[in-house]
Amino acid sequence: MKTMTRMIRTTLLVSLFMLTTTFLPAGSSSAQEVITPLVAVQNGLKVANDMIAQGKLDLGWAADLSSVTVTIRNIKGFSEYVVTLTRSSGTPAEASIYINMSGGYSGSSLSTESVPGEKESGY
Repeated sequence: MKTMTRMIRTTLLVSLFMLTTTFLPAGSSSAQEVITPLVAVQNGLKVANDMIAQGKLDLGWAADLSSVTVTIRNIKGFSEYVVTLTRSSGTPAEASIYINMSGGYSGSSLSTESVPGEKESGY
């Protein structure tokens, strides 16, 4: 009798487990996945291209881009990637694009300094 009860209990538990895992969405988790620095750069470059297309950055950013760097900054307990674009000529010399850890755009800023060796335009 005890053996039969154990078999029934085990069968019910396995069936219950199978049913609950069947209805869970694939890849679901309660925590957001953190993107890699490479994905942050890709997202930052997409934002830069969009800004060029919208006229928020001049075309020189596409032609004169000399380097792209990615760092992480912490602001008020939150981390985000900073994708910094540097160009070889033109003012401003740098544009920083902020990408949150889940891959979304969270802001941008332009440096106020000119490229070394270049005169300010006076605008």
